Amino acid sequence: MLSVRVAEGDLPDLPAGVSVAAVNGPSSVVLSGEKTALEDLASDLAGREVRTSWLPVSHAFHSKLMDPMLEEFRRVASAVEFRAPRLAVVSNLTGELASGDDLRTADYWVRHAREAVRFADGVRAARAAGASVFLEIGPQAVLSGMAGHCFDGDPEAPFLVPALRRDRPETDTVIEALAALGVRGVDVDWAALHEGSGARRIDLPTYAFQRTRYWLGTPASGSRADARTGAETGREADDLWYRVTWHPAASGPTEPARPPGPWLLLAPDDPADAGLTAGVARELAVRGADVHTLLLPGGADRDTFVRLLREAGDAAARCARVLWQAPAEPGTADAVALLQALGEAGPHAAPLWIATRGAAAVTPGESPSPAGARLWGLGQVAAVELGHRWGGLVDLPADPTPAVLRTLGRAVAADTPTGADAPENQIAVRASGLHVRRVVPAPAPAVRHDRTPSGTFLITGGTGALGARVARRLARAGAPHLLLTGRRGPDAPGAAALAEELTALGAGVTVAACDVADREQLAALLAGIPGDRPLIAVLHAAGVLDDGVLDALTPRRIDAVLRAKVTAATHLDDLTAGLDLDAFVLFSSIVGVWGNGGQASYAAANAALDALAHRRRARGLRATSLAWGPWAGAGMAAGAGAAAAFARDGVEALDPERALDALDRAVRADETSVIVAAVDWAAFAGPSAPRGSWALFDGIPAVRAARSAAAGTARTARGTAPAVRGLEGERGAADAWLSERLPGRLSETERRRELLDLVRTEAALVLRRESAASVDPRAAFKAGGFDSLTVLELRNRLTAATGLALPSSLLFDYPDPTSLARHLHDELFGAGTDTGTGGAPGANGTAHRPGAGADEPIAIVGMACRYPGGAATPDALWDLLATGTDVISPFPSGRGWDVDGVHDPDPDAPGKTYVTQGGFLHDAGDFDAEFFGIGPREAAAMDPQQRLLLETSWEVLEDAGIVPDSLRGTRTGVFAGISQQDYAGRMHDSADKYGGHMLTGTLASVISGRVAYTLGLQGPALTVDTACSSSLVALHLAVQSLRRGECDL
Repeated sequence: MLSVRVAEGDLPDLPAGVSVAAVNGPSSVVLSGEKTALEDLASDLAGREVRTSWLPVSHAFHSKLMDPMLEEFRRVASAVEFRAPRLAVVSNLTGELASGDDLRTADYWVRHAREAVRFADGVRAARAAGASVFLEIGPQAVLSGMAGHCFDGDPEAPFLVPALRRDRPETDTVIEALAALGVRGVDVDWAALHEGSGARRIDLPTYAFQRTRYWLGTPASGSRADARTGAETGREADDLWYRVTWHPAASGPTEPARPPGPWLLLAPDDPADAGLTAGVARELAVRGADVHTLLLPGGADRDTFVRLLREAGDAAARCARVLWQAPAEPGTADAVALLQALGEAGPHAAPLWIATRGAAAVTPGESPSPAGARLWGLGQVAAVELGHRWGGLVDLPADPTPAVLRTLGRAVAADTPTGADAPENQIAVRASGLHVRRVVPAPAPAVRHDRTPSGTFLITGGTGALGARVARRLARAGAPHLLLTGRRGPDAPGAAALAEELTALGAGVTVAACDVADREQLAALLAGIPGDRPLIAVLHAAGVLDDGVLDALTPRRIDAVLRAKVTAATHLDDLTAGLDLDAFVLFSSIVGVWGNGGQASYAAANAALDALAHRRRARGLRATSLAWGPWAGAGMAAGAGAAAAFARDGVEALDPERALDALDRAVRADETSVIVAAVDWAAFAGPSAPRGSWALFDGIPAVRAARSAAAGTARTARGTAPAVRGLEGERGAADAWLSERLPGRLSETERRRELLDLVRTEAALVLRRESAASVDPRAAFKAGGFDSLTVLELRNRLTAATGLALPSSLLFDYPDPTSLARHLHDELFGAGTDTGTGGAPGANGTAHRPGAGADEPIAIVGMACRYPGGAATPDALWDLLATGTDVISPFPSGRGWDVDGVHDPDPDAPGKTYVTQGGFLHDAGDFDAEFFGIGPREAAAMDPQQRLLLETSWEVLEDAGIVPDSLRGTRTGVFAGISQQDYAGRMHDSADKYGGHMLTGTLASVISGRVAYTLGLQGPALTVDTACSSSLVALHLAVQSLRRGECDL
């Protein structure tokens, strides 16, 4: 087939055996037929300077050469049952809109195979029929280009967009196409596209009049963009490689300029630790600290720690700093319980330091404790989540000497532990002095050995996403046998297909069901490996993810994560210690190195893996731990929510093939512990990032450059309000600014405005937005994109700026900037009002706001209802009453009620009912939980009365002409009357399924509060139960509340 750049009418006479196969545009025709005749014609056209090109096809379609197959094709087409199309169809055979039976006969499709394709006429016919947007469905952007030529010079040409493009990911091109359609008015069902991904809609600016730039900037000098140039020459790029190092502190700790204040020393209640505890307390005391020691029992839970802290009284509540001297082998669940208890009953403004023993490999040859290392991983997350309540981590030798304790005392009591300008929060004390922890760039490791694969490769988690990729790479490299384990073994989804694929690549494959955290199961698995193919390599890629903020973790959740990673790795270490392995590879994570909000258990587990690798090396055994960044499309960070969180912080997903190359190089280089991650360091640890002050990243050139540039900007902006100086400016001065500017100098109105600006500025920083103006003062934080982690980050920033002890529930109690700023003002200055003069914090009393006069009428401005008979509006209820409609109906059939079982015509029959009809709300189950931001599980646990009240509360505001969201933060009261409360009893058997939702879903007291919380109302919220008069009494109380000025609506 020959493509010819000429109009159909300008074609020369075609020789016998050649015909027009397609007319694709005004100057684009395809000819088809016998090859010799086409070659002669192509030569003739070339002499006339007409461009031609051959099409790579298997047959001469749409020519007489198709004739031999037409009758057989007709028989096949005749057997097909055709139906009329539901959409308008343009026929490529006629170039016109199809009509009648055009498409529903075998003859039509025979002609379609034989005659010319009238593509150009077809797209023009579609345009004439009103189509202004064309979407190409196909593997390449071919038809869009051809169709575009059909409208050359047409000022009203339609918009054409391809769904897919050659050599580009389908997900990207489809989303781009849908976005292009959306901005041109096409109604795209985005919810269907993102179903199951966790994505949600957030508000963004809809116009550019503020001239705010939203485009991604170019990387800072020295970042990955500069380092990547080596990849272009074909060598291994160095921009993924980093490692943790320990450096001697530039100078020792300075003695504190003032007494360090009262200390709370938390220590194990263990005689073996008594001497160390006394030594630590003595070193703090000699530096002027008033030390109160609280001994903690091992294995205690959160409640026990809370009780002990409360029993300690002022000694715990008013201390300035807290030091936890952790046990030699600390439990992770114990540590989490203690952190939770300190948040509940401990000093709210005192930073916590954790002292471990032998948890870090500071000097060559050290054998760190994986149990202690878990606290270091946990501490990285605590630093992200706890904000001002976090002090830092300090590691001591396993057996500290008096000299070490003296250095410890000076370090933790000093204003700056190392004497440096920036505070260090990750230090180690050794006999040689103080050391500081750093993440530094590393060159790609140099390969030390190449081995010919032989024997068995054990891959734990081998049927998972990462394990399967590793198995494929090993199979392609010639691994003779792969032993893949997983809890479900060959029954795991995709396991059979993976085994077939690996076998086809030449590897022997065994897929085994084995819980590698069960020592007996693992020992039996290893014992079953045949002697002729001994175990030569272990790759531990198994893992479990159960994320949650620190305050939400439980021992069970923590154990599930540690068991899959750490317990399994420990058993693998023990059971293979006597084998001559070529490799012992642990799949760790960057989360264990520098933390990630909401992943405390995961961080602890991965930090332990890194420590185990060092521990094996100290014993002369092979070990390589790779702290991975997220892999694109694979692993525990592949979900949309996790990927988005990493991307927001500047951590990009690794290309899996590039990651596998790094794995191969690290093992062949005999590395012990390395970090492999793609990080935009200026975004990740720059001055406006959550880790912007961490000295841990001072060894990264891009971080130093970004911080230095921001420091220069801050010096020029110092002294201005946080809300008006740049978001990249110095935020550390916010607390000083508040203490100097707000009290005594501004009126109440000005103070409130400044605090609102502060909240919006900090919210913009947390959401990585360009300016505070992008944060709607009355929009819910949740609607703006806040999640459980960013809520904590904003709380921490506001705590640092105001000096207030703010709870973790802050943004749930005050769900928008306006209400939150009002709360901050009341906490700082009292809830009173003034007449324009400033006052010091707490100077204002609570002012009584006069309400309406006792005789002033109360207006009902909106109504909503639900009644049997389908009366869902006041008008429908009136019609029902006016017409005398009978609304009594049989029992609903879709509620799972055993109507026949409970009916008995005898009215005295116990446990039975003699009626078969009643008044029912038949659509009571049609609650739109997603509309109110409620999950399906919680919605199912909600009393239907709660669901109905939410619906009618929304509708009553709409009936009043009030946009429901506009009331957020206003003094609007909720008074609900309720009497029947039997839903909890009916749900008793499902308590385990719904957990805590059962409590909030069935308590009468929650009903009014749920409405107030959902709508962001700040007036009274009261549920009344006085039996039959409940609603009447609720109405009476609402009127009284209005008259007393307790609420405005």
